[in-house]
Amino acid sequence: IQASLIMNNEGLIISNDISFPRIKALYENIERLGRSNIVITNNDFSKIYHHYIDTFDKIILDAPCSGSGMFRKDNKMIDDWSMNKVIKNSIIQKELILQAYKMLKPSGIMVYSTCSFSYEEDEEVVKYLLDNTDASLINIEDNKYFYKSESKIGIHLFPHIFKGEGHYICLIQKPGISNKKIPIKLVKVSKDNMLSLINIGFNYKFLNVIKNGIKTHEDIMVYYKNGAKAVLIGESLKKNIKYSYHYASYVKDFENIIEIDYETLQNYIKGNSLNIKNVYGDVLIKYQNLNVDIAKGDGKSIKNKLPNFIKNKNLY
Repeated sequence: IQASLIMNNEGLIISNDISFPRIKALYENIERLGRSNIVITNNDFSKIYHHYIDTFDKIILDAPCSGSGMFRKDNKMIDDWSMNKVIKNSIIQKELILQAYKMLKPSGIMVYSTCSFSYEEDEEVVKYLLDNTDASLINIEDNKYFYKSESKIGIHLFPHIFKGEGHYICLIQKPGISNKKIPIKLVKVSKDNMLSLINIGFNYKFLNVIKNGIKTHEDIMVYYKNGAKAVLIGESLKKNIKYSYHYASYVKDFENIIEIDYETLQNYIKGNSLNIKNVYGDVLIKYQNLNVDIAKGDGKSIKNKLPNFIKNKNLY
């Protein structure tokens, strides 16, 4: 999400997790925040990385780790920690960092990160990459919140120095110059009565594309095996479109717009319809220039269409 915000919703982010349960929360955040440049995948990249050699401009490798950086946050992490877990993760991390490096474009930059304090999972893993490839380090400038070990490989964020949990971060660059550019653009498509904007230009053939954060009812969800949605516009009915919440949070221009006050907003988030008369058809509801929803007015009121994961939440 942070990367998408920095990129101003442009370009393309492939967000992959091997664990399906962790993907669910990302669905809702992408839809709620109207992000159109994120595609969620559920892959074991060790089996497919060779299809994406020299492909990505930037890679964030948030590697699985022993979790010692979370000790202060969760006592269960202390009970779960062991040196055997550190060694096991170190082996996996070395495999992952090599695979990620191969997928990085020449001149590309990779962030290697863990929430572990262990040398075996941090500096040792990066040193393994440096010893086996032509990778080089990008220096992270000194900061009063950063700690650098004697090796000067990456930085540590320690909870007694940095107000947060424990993390390790290292910046890595691949030498060379790449002129390879992937044309990314949104195109409007229609399938199974669903209208979507889809990111094209990237090779999704080998990816298990789940969806890009569009959390809709399973009976109207569109699944593209060889393509990836960017924004679900909605369900195409006879003469109308049943707009999705994702499109409501993404759209910039709409024919009918109504501004509401804070009290009305709170009432709507609770799941109530709005007692606003003389509004007919689809209307984009906004609060202080923020999109709230696309709902439908019948002249007597505006019916509430918020999805359940938004209702009764203190989001604004």
